[in-house]
Amino acid sequence: MSITTFQKMSNSSIYFKKLNAKVGEPPRKRKCKSVPHLLPVVLPSSPPSIKTRLGNEFFHQESSLLANALLGKVLVRQINDEEHICGRIVETEAYLGMVDKAAHSSYKRSVRTEPMFMKPGTVYVFSIYGMYHCFNISSG
Repeated sequence: MSITTFQKMSNSSIYFKKLNAKVGEPPRKRKCKSVPHLLPVVLPSSPPSIKTRLGNEFFHQESSLLANALLGKVLVRQINDEEHICGRIVETEAYLGMVDKAAHSSYKRSVRTEPMFMKPGTVYVFSIYGMYHCFNISSG
């Protein structure tokens, strides 16, 4: 069973969180490289292939729809033919561009915010509070 919850964060920002529950089915671990400060990735018993990539057209949608569609997807960094670093997306936020005062893109276009104005699917990573990294994906 999969439940998606959302809450409105401001007049235009939306926060999504996906809760997964499998009744009577033990989780299956995928062979992914363990990162010391992260928990191992546990995937359902029949996960999609990690070789399945999202096409460019997937990112050509409104930010709130994309945020919801990204829930449950697995980010994979291929180290070599046998090793991967994996992480499942369990929380997303959607910002509505320049009209959304919570969005970095609402103030002005700059070198730092340029990826948000690039083609949908462009990744933008920034550090927050000097200790966390936020992974952003532009939408269309």
